[in-house]
Amino acid sequence: THRPAGYPADWNGYTNTSYTISTNAAAQPGHAAALRQALQAVPVLALTASVGDLFGTEGVYANPTVDGFERGVSAEWLTNGVGQVQIDAALRVQGGASRIFSNTPKKSLRLLFKDAYGPGRLEAPVLAEGGTPLADFNTLILRAEYNNAWTHNDGAQRLRGSNMRDQWIRNTQVAMSGLGARGNHVHLFFNGLYWGLYNVSERPDAAFAASRLGGEREDFDAMTPDGIRDGDNVAWNAMHALAKAGVSTRDGFEAIVRYLAIDPLIDYMLINFYGGNGDWPHHNWNAVRRREPGAGYLFFCWDSERTLESLSDNRTGVTHTSGPAYLHTALCTNAEYRLRFADRAHRCLFNDGALTPSNAAASYAALAAQVEPAVYGEAARWGAYRRDVTPGGAIPRYGTNEWAAERARLLSDYFPARTGVFVNQLRAAGLYPALAAPSFTPHGGTLAYGAEVGVSAAQGTVYVTVDGSDPRVAFSGAVADTAVACGAGVTVTNAGVIKARVLAQGVWSALCEASFSLIYPEPVFLPAGDGAWQVATNWQGHLVPDGAGTQVRIPAAATDRNIVVQQAVTVGRLTFEQDGASVTRLRDAAAGYAVHLDGGAEGNACIRVCGSGTGWAEFAVGSGCVLHTPLELDVANLGGNGEYGALRLREAWSGPGGLIKRGAGMASLTGDGKTFTGAVEVEEGVLSMTAPAAPAQAAGVRVQPGGQVRMTSGSSGGVPRVYALGGTVTVEGLGRDAALPEGAGLGKSGALRYDPGAPGNQAMLDSPLRLVGAAGVHVEGTGNTLLLAGTLEGGSRLVKSGAGTLMLPSGTALTAAVEVANGTLTFAGSAALGALGGAGAVRIEGGNVITVPAAGGVVIEAVLQQAGDDARVNGVLRTAAISGALGGLRLYVSGSGTTFRGALFAPLDAGLAAAVRAAPQAVYVLDAVGEHLFGGMRWRLAGDAQVVTVPVRVAWSGPEEEGRVVEVRFGAAPASYRAWREQAFATPEACDDEAVAGPWAAPAGDGIANLTRYALGMGWETPAALRYPRCEETVEGWAYRFPYDPGRDDVTCVVEASATLSDWSAAQRLFDSRLDLPARLDGGWLILRDPVPAPQRFYRLRLEWDGP
Repeated sequence: THRPAGYPADWNGYTNTSYTISTNAAAQPGHAAALRQALQAVPVLALTASVGDLFGTEGVYANPTVDGFERGVSAEWLTNGVGQVQIDAALRVQGGASRIFSNTPKKSLRLLFKDAYGPGRLEAPVLAEGGTPLADFNTLILRAEYNNAWTHNDGAQRLRGSNMRDQWIRNTQVAMSGLGARGNHVHLFFNGLYWGLYNVSERPDAAFAASRLGGEREDFDAMTPDGIRDGDNVAWNAMHALAKAGVSTRDGFEAIVRYLAIDPLIDYMLINFYGGNGDWPHHNWNAVRRREPGAGYLFFCWDSERTLESLSDNRTGVTHTSGPAYLHTALCTNAEYRLRFADRAHRCLFNDGALTPSNAAASYAALAAQVEPAVYGEAARWGAYRRDVTPGGAIPRYGTNEWAAERARLLSDYFPARTGVFVNQLRAAGLYPALAAPSFTPHGGTLAYGAEVGVSAAQGTVYVTVDGSDPRVAFSGAVADTAVACGAGVTVTNAGVIKARVLAQGVWSALCEASFSLIYPEPVFLPAGDGAWQVATNWQGHLVPDGAGTQVRIPAAATDRNIVVQQAVTVGRLTFEQDGASVTRLRDAAAGYAVHLDGGAEGNACIRVCGSGTGWAEFAVGSGCVLHTPLELDVANLGGNGEYGALRLREAWSGPGGLIKRGAGMASLTGDGKTFTGAVEVEEGVLSMTAPAAPAQAAGVRVQPGGQVRMTSGSSGGVPRVYALGGTVTVEGLGRDAALPEGAGLGKSGALRYDPGAPGNQAMLDSPLRLVGAAGVHVEGTGNTLLLAGTLEGGSRLVKSGAGTLMLPSGTALTAAVEVANGTLTFAGSAALGALGGAGAVRIEGGNVITVPAAGGVVIEAVLQQAGDDARVNGVLRTAAISGALGGLRLYVSGSGTTFRGALFAPLDAGLAAAVRAAPQAVYVLDAVGEHLFGGMRWRLAGDAQVVTVPVRVAWSGPEEEGRVVEVRFGAAPASYRAWREQAFATPEACDDEAVAGPWAAPAGDGIANLTRYALGMGWETPAALRYPRCEETVEGWAYRFPYDPGRDDVTCVVEASATLSDWSAAQRLFDSRLDLPARLDGGWLILRDPVPAPQRFYRLRLEWDGP
């Protein structure tokens, strides 16, 4: 094939190189369109590195047999040309025999995410098409397919090329046992050169186990045929020692299960036996184990390319000196293990098992449907390699026809017959009994309450359990106490798992098991007034609802009523119809009569409140309510009680379940004892809670767009009410559904909302808060404050709304934009935010430094406590840019002195001076009888204050920065031309006359403009020459000096130096007050050193008025 310029002709001596698509394939009609369509079918993984690092003598691809050899690459996942993920990583060659070039030129690869190259983890869901949303990988394998692939040197294997055998085996392991290495397919490119179709896969190691099973990678051991991959082999060696000593007895079996997960091992052996894996078990396996007492090793399918070949392949007798087959062989001496093996085999090979003919074929067909649209790319790249590049005679150009033929063989011939062949192989190996297992009709599913499941068997007695237990006692073989002999069928009155075995002449069959869920008749509560739950006549149908999954409907009543629980009860779904103004309460008659919420086989439990009335439903069960499954609070009613909504959950709520709030209405948690440990999800509407009712043990709280968590507790004595919610509070969205009517008092704003119902209250959220996307936090009511005391992270935009105050925690570091829509945003300490905007106020006090990239629109409120030149003691909003007009400056001076600095800082060129001059300004000082209230104190407007900006050099937390900072002056000379003009011209007529008082007018007749007098501080009575700029020669060279007040920021002073008086085009700028920090001020005079040594220099001062 064509070799691109700059690429080597050989790979460290291997000359049968291939860099591009086959010229023969490219010449076929329709090639370009077919290739384009194939490349769009699956994501592209583009690897970029230097040619030398890839294919040179020191390149990773050219050194495939050097274990651990790696080079850095950029890896970018793209979908239809759009970049989604990019990361710098290490690249290695992966595999065994496939590393040898004469075996295959297409190498399997491995990406490693290391700190030395880039991020230490790839945090992106790049295997989402492979069935996992996991977005956390330390490494990924790029499988090229070696065996049964078109590049193999064996013609029989080339005919079976499919690009998906190993992935199907791993997918099937997941279907059987719930855990396996996931993967998907991509088109791989090297520096823009197409390299073919690759299977991207997880690598079963300690990091994989930590991601899948929880914990840290250091918590796990991982083993391969080559030995220790991670951790140590202490448990591994102990397990093999037990197997070697013999495990035929009960004691031996129970000893080894402390190190080995039995059922997952059986599933692992079954899929390898079923596939007839011909390149195993001497290698190609992985095992991991959590390093703790009692944890068992788990085995994972790997590199299963030599599978699905011959229908009659029989690998049930293979073993090895160690590893999974060795352990299985040892365990086969144990009768209990053999029956357990049969149980798992029956689960997988019969009924709806993963290895039944229909399911095996369906899963292969589904995977083939994903891969087939991309196969043309692989065919064009590698299908002709053995014919065009390496000597091979009349070898066909493999392509989509050969791929489709192999798929047809498997779907038509292999899968339909393989299950039956395999069952006979297991029987011959003593791993499945000759006695047939019983069958159910139907085999699982949803039934009506009281329906009958048919049970049949060819011979013997069928023993059945309906509580999920085994009808047979392990090891002894006795009939379990929970089992009953069954004739034709069993009546189902509880959802769950039914299990059955046949016993004939002392021999037990394999276990048949199926899960059933029930549709219960919906009992309707009949009394219009008070009534007891346990009285049958109070229910339509006279059936007292009690059981997991039970459904109950409680119609509206004309008056308030109590439904009294007289003993503990379990219920799955309750519907309250609240069309009127009445209140329906569910309460207990005495201690110990708890209400258990359990959705049963249906999944979640549910409390639904519908209707449009002003009444509400209330749970007031003093004995508590227990959540056995997640509980949906589906409140469609927008009405109900103004404080509690249409559903109020009082008293204690415990259990492993959590809450899922649905429906546009409001549900509320009140009272203490909310100790349930499940997660809280607010998908829609409002979940309101008082501080004592905050679910402190919940596994996190998440608010989705359209939902809201509302905190309602007021404070007392100035002490905030503390909300300690369990886990992290994750907030997404701006509040309740935007379709709700405006102005209806529904409290729409804020996904997180503090709304105590009266002014002057404080609450503290003492939980980590994570923002996702645009997230709204609302504080209702002037004088109310919400303090965020936990960590704060994430988000693409934080929107603070409401007239109250939101305080962010010290150390907050948000890169997202922050909008203060109204009210006030303040801080417990220094913080960093994204761009700051909105019409609300940002409060700066206590020496806090708030760093933002841009600010505009907001009102700056600042408390200035200490006089002097150091703005750090008072705090600032430190912005890199002014993005729009400021909403105003409200400055509160509480200390004594004449000059105060703080509030706002920006770089010299950011335009801070103009923004401050244009903003509405107010300066307040403390006054016990002042009319202005702020921060719990009284203030009055200061009549002699001026607000200016001055240049400073200051170190906020790191290196020194130059910029301008706001300064408040009391009793000082005018620091704006407007104030100077009003003072200089006493009469209104003169002050308003531009010919007299304008900046360029010279009313004294001496040629000195008003702007010059203002800028240089010239008086009317004293000689102007005393304030003229002057030039002097010093030992250091020429110096220029002029009167300069840096606070007069509405006039720009520019000093220039020139070699000639007549030509200033090449003049050197010595100082520009908009851009430069004053180097030296001496008694109000700025002294500038001219860096150019010359016997003659000319200087000028230009004044530019920046005011209106």
